[in-house]
Amino acid sequence: MKQGMFRGVVMAVLLALSAPCRAAPVQVEDFTDILFWAGSGTNAAALVLQFPTVVGTGTSAQAAEPASIAWGYRWNGADRFESMLFALTGVIVGGPQAVAGSDPRLAVDVSYYGPEWGYFVNEITYDQIGLGAGWTPIERRIGPYDPDTGEYPAQYQLDSAAGRWTGAPLDYSTTGIATTPLVPGGWYGFVQADGSAATISFSQPVAAVPEPSTLMLLACGSIAALQAVRRRRTPPRGRGGA
Repeated sequence: MKQGMFRGVVMAVLLALSAPCRAAPVQVEDFTDILFWAGSGTNAAALVLQFPTVVGTGTSAQAAEPASIAWGYRWNGADRFESMLFALTGVIVGGPQAVAGSDPRLAVDVSYYGPEWGYFVNEITYDQIGLGAGWTPIERRIGPYDPDTGEYPAQYQLDSAAGRWTGAPLDYSTTGIATTPLVPGGWYGFVQADGSAATISFSQPVAAVPEPSTLMLLACGSIAALQAVRRRRTPPRGRGGA
């Protein structure tokens, strides 16, 4: 294979591998648009977190978008919301140790109230720092209970969505994560609210971004190296190059 053809093939492969490094947020229409999955099995459900809009000051004065972010979870048999949340969360304070394949950008603070009540969610954060265009580089947060507003990470769900984002309001959950059963095709999530609303309309989510793998990081570096080599070998225009 000629050197030029070989370099072209390598460039095409590396560009394909490195695409997630540069990708803008992907709007989720159904489960096929979700990028970050945990678990395994024939059943699937989604976690959607609606974060409060944050507006900075000075040079960071911009809306923190997107508001809603989605992850996916697969399982077999019967399962609960608690299993999905802990399988996806890379940093768990007050709960079990995070498992392999979880999202290191996603963190949750929980409290355990014994086998009768299980875990309660106190706070949820998502680190957008280092993501590509369209992601404001901040840490998003659904905060703990606020005695002034009565707001906390309120749990909502929509069991009848069949894996599609219909725009239908999510229903307030009267059970906690330990006892909420997962229904295939359902959406389960949190929003900062006081729990007084029977339903809440979440904004259409975008897909959470997986951490770049070592291969993807290598691809990004290799692309830069190949481009540097190309620049060194290309004669400057206007200086006698053929």
